[in-house]
Amino acid sequence: MVALLFALVPPFPLHGVYMSPAVVKSGKGKGAFLRMVERGYLNAVVIDLKTEKGLVPLRDPYLSGFYREFIEEMRERGIYVIGRLICFKDSSLAFADSGRYALRDSSGKIWFHPKSGYWVDPSVKEIWDYLRDIAVEAIKEGVCEIQFDYVRFPSFPGYVFNGDKGKTLVEFLKYMCSCLDTLAFLGADVYGFTVWLEHLSREGQSFDSFAKYVDAIYPMLYPSHFGDNFMADRGKEGRTFGIIYESMVRAEERIKDPFVRIIPYLQAFDWKRSRLGEDYILNQINAAEQASGSGWILWEPSGNYYQAYEEYTRYLAVKEVEIKYDSLRYTCPSTEKGIREGPPGSDREGEEERDRIPD
Repeated sequence: MVALLFALVPPFPLHGVYMSPAVVKSGKGKGAFLRMVERGYLNAVVIDLKTEKGLVPLRDPYLSGFYREFIEEMRERGIYVIGRLICFKDSSLAFADSGRYALRDSSGKIWFHPKSGYWVDPSVKEIWDYLRDIAVEAIKEGVCEIQFDYVRFPSFPGYVFNGDKGKTLVEFLKYMCSCLDTLAFLGADVYGFTVWLEHLSREGQSFDSFAKYVDAIYPMLYPSHFGDNFMADRGKEGRTFGIIYESMVRAEERIKDPFVRIIPYLQAFDWKRSRLGEDYILNQINAAEQASGSGWILWEPSGNYYQAYEEYTRYLAVKEVEIKYDSLRYTCPSTEKGIREGPPGSDREGEEERDRIPD
């Protein structure tokens, strides 16, 4: 019972990893994860409540049993369980009820982009209620926090939306807060660029506005997703460290509410590995720890965290890692150009591979 009560409270600092439905079912890496927990190195896990293809594991006869057992075991071990709920990117919902909920192009056809997929209209209230119901079911199963992801519009043009993107997304979070605030902790994922810019015009995300309606905000600070020229003068290791450290410092300066936790997602996958420098995972962890946030979460969609665990263990052995880093504050470009790596097709690297559930 003590473990259950402990798991209801967000750990501080929070140190966790993401596990896909495929990983939850297969048990891949679970033993290594639990060993890290037993050593006091990790204390949280993120699992999907709905994928971008519309799969809801707790409602799926193939996966629901694995999910319930996994959540129960995590709670018994005192591990904080976060349920990641993909909101407006959904290829299944886009075609539901003859495409009633989908974003559409100027000709009236369901909008699609090969690098972005299918999306539903974020202003449709039926979608809000659908997501709310999934969240409530997950909370009843023992999920401690609901983490809203893909709370945004597509990064690519061609769809029709005549409303105010930013206001629409804020109203969605405000509604979710009114429905769920007394049931569980709430969080929202945002692009890492949001801490450097007032808002993202394409997607409608605003770091400050989102933070008003959640208990935790999770900027995705993957160095590979920032423009190659961003902090390029720092060298590979200095750039990787600087993106995390200075993004977190800026984030803390922007959020005045001391009760809102700021927890970055860090890159444990190897996309653009050659540009990240030596020990790039250790380097990011070091930066996040020195920036004094509320913790961090590692993202590796296939569930292969062995390199991350090795580097994190080495970091704990040395703590303060000496790297070459210019402590002078970085001057941010005045526009989105130069800070972001073009319009990404996915918030996360490797989503397609993640959604493959093995037999």
